Amino acid sequence: MKRTPLITDKEFGVTVKMAREYSATIKVWATDQAEADQMALDLFEEHVYDINGAHGVSLGLPPPWDEHECHDYDPEIDTISRCIDCGKETIGRGEYYRVSDELWAASGMSPGSGMLCLSCLEKRIGRPLTLEDFIAVLPSREAWARHVRARAAGV
Repeated sequence: MKRTPLITDKEFGVTVKMAREYSATIKVWATDQAEADQMALDLFEEHVYDINGAHGVSLGLPPPWDEHECHDYDPEIDTISRCIDCGKETIGRGEYYRVSDELWAASGMSPGSGMLCLSCLEKRIGRPLTLEDFIAVLPSREAWARHVRARAAGV
């Protein structure tokens, strides 16, 4: 399902996994996350079924795939690292962090209930985040700088 990117397309990184034991990530151009997910799944299955007509243990996916661990089960889209509010990838964008239990609870989230990007966490708590809000694990410097620039621009 490969297609020529349109001017309105954005690049999405999509991870396809097989029973949480095998995963591979690909970047595709699409109009939205749902289209990107479907394209990645179609490309993954197209390649997997081309080798033997069944899932193989060693897929040997060609570029642009970045393969991870290897096992075999039915593929699905890995959404565990997406923001539960806006769907944006968090870990791959450096937005993996830890805030106090009190701040997390103030966002309406319970422990282990998912991920929030920095912008959505701010929206939920009703104020800008500061570096003092983070404990143990901070977002990457690049992610924090990108977030602060977007916040200043009103994005």
